[in-house]
Amino acid sequence: MPVLQELIGTIYDAADQPALWNDVMARLVRETGASSGIFYDHNNETRQASILGAEGFDPHYLRRYEEYYAALDPWHRRGETRPVGELRQTASMLSDAELRRTEFYQDHLRPQGLFYAMGAPVERSRTRMAVFGIQGSYENGVFGPRAESLVRKLVPHFRRAYRMQETLDAVRREGMEFEAALHLLPQPVLVVDRDARLFFANAAGAQLLREGTLLRSVAGRVRAAHRGDVAALDRALHPVPQSGDGNGSLALRRAGDKAPATLRITPLRRRNRAEWSGRIALVVELPPPRGLATWAAAFHLSPAETRLWTALSAGRRLLDIAEESGTSVNTVRVQLRTLFQKTGVHRQADLLRLALEFGRASPENPDT
Repeated sequence: MPVLQELIGTIYDAADQPALWNDVMARLVRETGASSGIFYDHNNETRQASILGAEGFDPHYLRRYEEYYAALDPWHRRGETRPVGELRQTASMLSDAELRRTEFYQDHLRPQGLFYAMGAPVERSRTRMAVFGIQGSYENGVFGPRAESLVRKLVPHFRRAYRMQETLDAVRREGMEFEAALHLLPQPVLVVDRDARLFFANAAGAQLLREGTLLRSVAGRVRAAHRGDVAALDRALHPVPQSGDGNGSLALRRAGDKAPATLRITPLRRRNRAEWSGRIALVVELPPPRGLATWAAAFHLSPAETRLWTALSAGRRLLDIAEESGTSVNTVRVQLRTLFQKTGVHRQADLLRLALEFGRASPENPDT
């Protein structure tokens, strides 16, 4: 059946691209002759809903359902004990007279011309339940055998697609959180393969590549800026690192006869596995810029703020800095906020960028 196959394909597309759930519900409404359709997550603790996809609803009523009417929905309440995957028509769960006596019908369904519905729970846990369904008017009556047969065949696919989406969302969410954390690090971090192809650079790493004094990006590959270190970096990435033996470090010279930096080379493992992932993390440890003290004076920094900026530029964490200085982390954070205000930046990565720039210039002649 072409219609069924197309619907199933769209459902699995929506698992990967959640914005397509609206298209799924629109197609389902059209093929069943319904007035509207909805797929939502219901929080069992707050009694509120989160719409995954919908068709045929005024946006105002969708918002009101999420915020208020989901807690009053008698169809949902009757379905909370139903087996997952069981398709039911609401007329078999609640009589017409019972529905008419509810606030849910009088203030939510009736203004939209809705009365009957058909749907199924596709997932349930202690804290939430996912449900999809279609709705129709009182005049059109309950849904007929053709519509019921089509929706019944789609129920297991909704369930599988919902689980797929949960898994994909968790992976993306974890990846985004990890990536965001890396961007906050003052140390440059690059992720490459053994051929030095660049896959990721945090904010400090991207700035380092733009500087081009230690490492640079050439045709999508990371290369040592100093010609005498090019071969050494290539050797450090070959052969493929095996277990912990692949961890190592490499001293890299910087253009302009600056103090060398240390490049930490660490093979990345697959989650919960011992084998190599095919990626290598390059973490750069930069020495404090020689001109930083002069710039600190220009910004009227206190000795503590100057020490903090120097430590951050060397890749130290706030916790480590607090322990080494014998102060609390809160005190260090207060110093960091003041440092931000005096230097006019808002992130630790920006402090590192300034430190790199100040290594090349003096406050009296910043363009030199």
